[in-house]
Amino acid sequence: MLTLDILICTMNTRIVRMTDLLMPQQENVHYVVSFQYTKDDYLKLIPENLINRSDVTFVKLRGEGLSANRNNALKYAQSDLVYLIDDDIRFLPSTVNTILEAFENNTDIDIALFKTKTYMGRDLRQYDDVQRDYKTFKDLLPVLTIEMVSRRKKVQGVLSFDSRFGLGSHYLSCYEEQIWLENARRKGFTIRYFPKEIIQTSAIFLSRLIFVDTKVQRSFGALLYYVYGMLAYEKAFQFAFASFHKKMAHFLPLFNHMLQGIIYIKNTSPKHKK
Repeated sequence: MLTLDILICTMNTRIVRMTDLLMPQQENVHYVVSFQYTKDDYLKLIPENLINRSDVTFVKLRGEGLSANRNNALKYAQSDLVYLIDDDIRFLPSTVNTILEAFENNTDIDIALFKTKTYMGRDLRQYDDVQRDYKTFKDLLPVLTIEMVSRRKKVQGVLSFDSRFGLGSHYLSCYEEQIWLENARRKGFTIRYFPKEIIQTSAIFLSRLIFVDTKVQRSFGALLYYVYGMLAYEKAFQFAFASFHKKMAHFLPLFNHMLQGIIYIKNTSPKHKK
């Protein structure tokens, strides 16, 4: 039977919720909890019954940046499969079986993608109705990290999260999972979507944030350049113009912020790029 490492990234005061998040111990499931903290005071909040669990590997990371925290968790994975999650989720009774069955019945896949539910039991966003391989950037654009499960030996030491992207990064704020998946796609990994839910989250899928949030707009411009190179300028213009035409955003601010993201990604080097 395949084994599963569930990698949980948490930070500062959020460490106190970890023991409520974990499922009862299961023979083929192990956890890696990567605790990121900005001050030593937060170390006093670590639950003793968390670090004493035999199915938990507990590691610490001083600093900020979700991408760095995820990379830290990945280093300590040892099971057949790895599943990165956030600290605001709830597992379903079927979570582990759904993941294991997908890989056991599809030995050719490297990364499996699933669905997320809200706490109210609704789909977090619109999903495909049928199982299929995701092969294009457009396929991968809406995917969330909590929807991805990977074969450890395919990704560990091969793929990492670009620390220029993600929560806690200096200039950008999101799309780190799209960079990660784009790198997997370029390496020829088989990425298959399964129309089955594996997790619940309190998060809200706000696709319209790009029309109002400056850092998201910069992040999208940076993502376009990472994927398309110099074509990103044209695609950013087209997106800004279409958004203006639909009365979703003002053209010049949106286009300008995406240009800022393009320029930033051109002039910086990733700390975690494989």
